[in-house]
Amino acid sequence: MAEAAEEPLVTVVAEVDCFDVGLRANLAKDHPALVDRMIAELTDRDGATSVYRYGPEALVVDAPDWDETRLKLWLTLWLQRNLHTDD
Repeated sequence: MAEAAEEPLVTVVAEVDCFDVGLRANLAKDHPALVDRMIAELTDRDGATSVYRYGPEALVVDAPDWDETRLKLWLTLWLQRNLHTDD
């Protein structure tokens, strides 16, 4: 029998002037370099003006031209593409 729905890799909540991003708890612990690389690549993306890490699993992203869906999709796809190469 399949396990219950797995916790998503990221959650994104739109705030007034930014996005509050939560990473799945094991990502920062098991893949710290990967999370750092993801933050660096997101910071370099057009439209992302800043990414601030305020905890192991928490980011504040300022991307005024992006919406919640676009940011969640970018983060999720990036992680799915890169997680298997981080072993």
